[in-house]
Amino acid sequence: MSTRITVNGEFRLVDAGPDTPLLYVLRNDLGLNGPKFGCGLGQCGACAAIVAGNLVRTCSTLLRDVGNDHVTTLEGLGSLENPHALQKAFIAEQAAQCGYCTNGIIMAAKILLDRNRNPDDEEIKDALAEHLCRCGVHNRVVRAVRRAAVELARRRILCCHGGVLPRGWGSSLQRSRGRPARRSARRRPIYLSVCATTVNSRAGYGSNRTTPSSSSPARPNSVRAS
Repeated sequence: MSTRITVNGEFRLVDAGPDTPLLYVLRNDLGLNGPKFGCGLGQCGACAAIVAGNLVRTCSTLLRDVGNDHVTTLEGLGSLENPHALQKAFIAEQAAQCGYCTNGIIMAAKILLDRNRNPDDEEIKDALAEHLCRCGVHNRVVRAVRRAAVELARRRILCCHGGVLPRGWGSSLQRSRGRPARRSARRRPIYLSVCATTVNSRAGYGSNRTTPSSSSPARPNSVRAS
């Protein structure tokens, strides 16, 4: 049966039943590979997307539960040509290694910055505490979220002041950004993991098709643990 769903601002018809997990619809039917199949239990956060302004685990959210609510995935935040401030910040801070958990972390950070324009480190860690990462890039993730908050503030000020930053803003911006990111040969794969996840199978981040897993992975560290 065909079901209509609004994803990233577009109406889409999908050939899926109401009991189909939203994650399968996004990946298998719509080719949106930002959300990842991790634990399949709604615990790791890799599958996260935004539904009606709230962060949800798409592996445990059924299509019928979405209804007419709007769904936003990582691809809906920005593109390779015009990335969102969070995506740019994660690239600048090199805040990923394998990139598998990055989708959920960025989506959670998007909700945080929508509700709190200037979070401190503890608030960032609390917002990301339920998103698990094996690779140990927690400090870089926190720096990336702070950097994105500064960039979004800069854009708001530019909009309010006719495209001109007030005196002294530049120096405070540099202080807020912290130390520069390390240069790395991995920059291109990270760029793909935070902006254009539809090509992640070619960057080594797993296959394009989602299928259920018979066992759950070992529980890695959460961002809050750092």
